[in-house]
Amino acid sequence: MLWIDHVIYGVQDLERARGRFETEYGLPVLDGGIHPGGTRNAVVACQDGATYVELLAVDEPTDPSARWLSRIIADGDGWCGWALRTDDIASVAARLGIATRPGSIQRADGTVGSWTLASIEPRTSAEAHLPFFIDYGPSRRPPGVLPGAPLAIAWVEVGGETGRLAEWLGGEVHGVRLAGGEPGIHAVGLAMSGEIEIRLPG
Repeated sequence: MLWIDHVIYGVQDLERARGRFETEYGLPVLDGGIHPGGTRNAVVACQDGATYVELLAVDEPTDPSARWLSRIIADGDGWCGWALRTDDIASVAARLGIATRPGSIQRADGTVGSWTLASIEPRTSAEAHLPFFIDYGPSRRPPGVLPGAPLAIAWVEVGGETGRLAEWLGGEVHGVRLAGGEPGIHAVGLAMSGEIEIRLPG
């Protein structure tokens, strides 16, 4: 089974983007950490303990692993990816014929988080609407939740070739809206007392 895990908003300046999410959308933003692949993040963690919005910036511009993000944000901030959570990453990878690999983050508090990923590599604009898959295993530690945090990611509206995306998902995933048109995330809905919609380019 698959669930929405997180959406990624690529940013040129992490602190500026953090301020924007806090002032324009009223969303509390937590310190994140540093990934081995040359990126750094901050997160809007939801109260469900399972979903979050990731603000992702390049931390080491010379790291080859961060080039995909540098390319995407060259013209400005915007949605650049999304992840579905699974508890059986091996089966998902086998179905799609893609490889798994480890991922990790050095958190601001000094602890390390780890997971297993399955995705198309290298990432291309033609596949921008396809999510990657993540399995945290039994050691998952959800981010802390700040006052005023959203309840959950309610939905993700995704553009691109709908047949290809449906095939990639392997079935209906709650909260995923297939929109057609330009590939990639078009908008994200956050459940609060009402609902906040963040639409491309956001």
